[in-house]
Amino acid sequence: MKRGVLSGKGIFFLVFLLLGCGREPDLDTYYPLTEGMRRTTQTKITETAGPDKMEERESRASLIYLPAQELQGKTVFPMKSNQIGGPKDITIVIYLGKDQEGIFLVGHQITLDKKIREPKFMERKDYLLKKPLKVGNEWSAESGSYLKPPEKVQLKVVIESLDETISVPAGTFKKCLKLTKKGDKTLKNGAAVKIEQTLWYAPGAGFVKFIDLQTMTEDGKTKIRKSVTQLESIEK
Repeated sequence: MKRGVLSGKGIFFLVFLLLGCGREPDLDTYYPLTEGMRRTTQTKITETAGPDKMEERESRASLIYLPAQELQGKTVFPMKSNQIGGPKDITIVIYLGKDQEGIFLVGHQITLDKKIREPKFMERKDYLLKKPLKVGNEWSAESGSYLKPPEKVQLKVVIESLDETISVPAGTFKKCLKLTKKGDKTLKNGAAVKIEQTLWYAPGAGFVKFIDLQTMTEDGKTKIRKSVTQLESIEK
């Protein structure tokens, strides 16, 4: 099994919940943006393009929460991610925003082999977690496909549960919030792209597990890419 490069997309994903007696869970409990908090994740990616073509690779990454800062006149919460032991030196700084509705992605900046790229910013607020934190709450989001050619796909986001128990390398977490994101798109060339994502967030820890399943069907042939990212360790 060979080592691979962990994409920043897979990192965009944190956040989670605390149940109260008749009260709505708090955003900060599910999505702690605590300065100095550190975590490591592990990701396994499987890609198939037919019964005889399958590729697997694994990656690890570290993440540290940096002090809040002003960016384009607004307060943002940066998180810096570094690949651990990969063939390339990759650093990604993710900028998050927070308002009365929820926590959203502002943009990101990539440094590849010590070459800093221009930051990219979202055209709209792309909420990672949005109030009310109740089962059945829905909103829309956008995701880029990993399959080639890459395409942006609109996703329907739904809070499915507030009472999941999830076991990952970092431990077993109870009362987790389960979030699903689903969407599909037909391309100009007739190819069909489908994205299904599932995320779990634990009280006080934030993101603990992310499953991303993407399929592309073209001319009767189907390509499948599945990635599973899990929390390996956390230091608050």
